[in-house]
Amino acid sequence: MEYIKTLEFDQPQLANALFGPQNQNLAVIAECCAVELHSRGGTVTITANDQDAGNDAANVLLQLYKILKGGHDLYPADIIHACKAVRKNASADLAALFRKDASIATPRKTISPKTLNQRDYIDALKHRDMVFAVG
Repeated sequence: MEYIKTLEFDQPQLANALFGPQNQNLAVIAECCAVELHSRGGTVTITANDQDAGNDAANVLLQLYKILKGGHDLYPADIIHACKAVRKNASADLAALFRKDASIATPRKTISPKTLNQRDYIDALKHRDMVFAVG
């Protein structure tokens, strides 16, 4: 049975940022979630053979849109990591990945976590005197 869902985004500028230049971000999400995504203006139509895949794609799009509304910029790698996180755990909170306080600033660059486990590790580094990592 085919799954079809339409999402409308209320701010066209943020929707364009979410879709990416020439819909590149949508193509990444479509490939990662094994769905078809079609955009027109601020609307995206999700078509999938599997309801779980369609729900995962919708979840990724809605959470990333919420992150954009919060003032965070998205980069192509962020889209990939967000999609993988939601495919692995459908209840993953992507906003927690993109928190401003979850990154570490070094003299050369800012390091930010790309997975929930990396975010937990950085939180442990900030709040504990000693942290052991295996692997």
